[in-house]
Amino acid sequence: MHDVVLDTILDKFNFLTDVFSTKPKLENLLAFVLAIPLSSGSTIQSFADWLGDWKNQSSLNRFLTESGWKLSEFWHGYHQWLGEKTAQAKGTVYFIIDDSKAKKTGSLIERATKDYDTNENRQVLCHTLVVSILRLAGQNFPHQLVLYDKTKKDTKLFKSKLDVAVEQAAAFVKSTGMRRRIVFLFDSWYCCSKFISTLPEWAGWVSRPKRNRLIKIDNFWQPLTEISGCVKSWDYRRVEVKKGTYFWACALRVELKGLGMVTLVFAKPSKYARRVEFFVSNLDVSAEEILRHYAERWEVEVFFRAAKQNLGLDGYQMRKFRGNRRYWSLVILSYAILSVLQGCWKRTCRTIGNTIAELRRRMQKQVQNYGRSYGLLIENYVGEKIAKL
Repeated sequence: MHDVVLDTILDKFNFLTDVFSTKPKLENLLAFVLAIPLSSGSTIQSFADWLGDWKNQSSLNRFLTESGWKLSEFWHGYHQWLGEKTAQAKGTVYFIIDDSKAKKTGSLIERATKDYDTNENRQVLCHTLVVSILRLAGQNFPHQLVLYDKTKKDTKLFKSKLDVAVEQAAAFVKSTGMRRRIVFLFDSWYCCSKFISTLPEWAGWVSRPKRNRLIKIDNFWQPLTEISGCVKSWDYRRVEVKKGTYFWACALRVELKGLGMVTLVFAKPSKYARRVEFFVSNLDVSAEEILRHYAERWEVEVFFRAAKQNLGLDGYQMRKFRGNRRYWSLVILSYAILSVLQGCWKRTCRTIGNTIAELRRRMQKQVQNYGRSYGLLIENYVGEKIAKL
């Protein structure tokens, strides 16, 4: 049986047949990475319904909680694949890191803790996830997703969000294996010496400092807000950050406490606006270039929105932490697959949402020969694929 979509998945992600080396494992893998974006919900039961009662909810649950595939082997293969993808990419490579909360409703969900949600201004029960993505030639590929585990706070195994971010950045630099134009992007939470000091000296970084950060003015340390009054309106220049998006900005080389000499950018939406936003970078370039770099950080928000709305990153309710960790890895893989398919169908698919719609159309056409059972389609495809291997 020939299926263009399934062929593309296993050809482009050729490490998967090594990690999921048996027929049942490969069947379950394809079932999950297709059901995650295409089913009507984000629960295991909705996946089972979408597959056409091919496997029941318990069988799919066991793939996440009991099956013998190793998460470490999956991440090793995935990061090798991503390293090769990075080496082939043209232009600047962006490494973007941020965190988000996957809200939970059940107190029995392992390692779900109360954390403050700035959007709701209250404590919520959630998994706080530290996520890094790569921006390669205009496409987003998730790099890693790790839980900020507050249940270990009083133990030696505890890692802060900064510790997790440092590990992810170090793993990325190691996987690239080469010096090239890389720019790290992160918000004010990670704009500190603990994180920045671990980045390679040859790499660039752009961030937004907190407004109470200190800079040296005439041998005295002063808050950022003090220097903004010293910059006159005629010092600002109109710059285009993205097509059709303009700001008024200027840049100065200053000494920022804890970070040394940096380029500080002042930006505001209009020439005479009172509110000034600050950006900081180790790159000695123009304000326009720094703002253009930082504009790419928005892509991590695009990832979070797509992963939560379309891939169920916010809707899972499994109790076992092992199952949740495996589910997160499959969400990451599903997103990477959608990014690859988007590149293959770029004439008609400009967003992940467009790609999901096109994938659904193609799968619906293919499944008609199998009594509309996606499970049977996957089973027949994997049977022939394993026989060839």
